[in-house]
Amino acid sequence: MTSSSSLPPLTTAVVPIANVETNTDDNNKQYLCLFSLITAGLLDEDMGSDEQEIIEMIYLIIDTEQRKMVNLYRQYIRPSFIDTLNDECKQASGIDDTLLFLSELDLNEALKKFDTFLRDRCLHPDFGINLTFVCENCLPLRQCLHPESVKKLTIPLPSYYWSYFDLRHEFQYMYKTTECYNTNTMLENEIDYCMRHVRHMELIVYQMLNDGYRFEKPEQIMVNLQQGIW
Repeated sequence: MTSSSSLPPLTTAVVPIANVETNTDDNNKQYLCLFSLITAGLLDEDMGSDEQEIIEMIYLIIDTEQRKMVNLYRQYIRPSFIDTLNDECKQASGIDDTLLFLSELDLNEALKKFDTFLRDRCLHPDFGINLTFVCENCLPLRQCLHPESVKKLTIPLPSYYWSYFDLRHEFQYMYKTTECYNTNTMLENEIDYCMRHVRHMELIVYQMLNDGYRFEKPEQIMVNLQQGIW
């Protein structure tokens, strides 16, 4: 598989990249929504610890039966409290800050647009579709999106943000190792941090599906019991 390094210029903050028709009669089919985000602050294992705002989110939806991507959805989210990215963030994230600050979407609007995107393509769980998020680890949802949503959202997060498969845990459960397949070299031309990570997850999920793995028991996110615990 090759990387999507030569993406077309973004004229809006929301970019649906690939679409196929979904069989709405087959609600037993499983879809995995690979979810990746970045903030305007620290990345990798420290992401979210500095409570910086989310600035990009990518959703890659896989049909597990056919083992192929059916949709890739990407959006830049205009931050509320900063008007520029520092050089370190720009270099690490690969984000075009000009496009970022031209975005008309705040977090509320970005989440609503993705919800509409799912409905328009008959992939929304409200239609009986089995769609579950997959994250590289717990940080995107537990440490970034849920805490920020409490501060900014006027309505609760949709139900599909409250359960997810932790890909590191699933991988370790199947292969009894934390050493993932070395697919990074296949994605070396992808400069966008968020896109590179979601594509990396995609390759790992395909490998696991091809080896017979079944994603069956997602983790549940509890309501906020006390500050810092989800």
